[in-house]
Amino acid sequence: MQRYLRPSLLRNAGLQTFDDWASNFGEVVSKAELKPAGNGYRTKKRFAKFNNVPELMQMFKEFADI
Repeated sequence: MQRYLRPSLLRNAGLQTFDDWASNFGEVVSKAELKPAGNGYRTKKRFAKFNNVPELMQMFKEFADI
């Protein structure tokens, strides 16, 4: 949403790509999960946790009507 409504805000913060944004505000977590066939487990990496939530909310409040 930020990318479409306030690209200048992201550019000024140095967060022009999703990878920049994700490394600043998210954390990738590895977890074992059951394979679809049901015959074992596999390790999957997922974007699961948020970091720096107060800073993210401050950036969101710049363009959102809350």
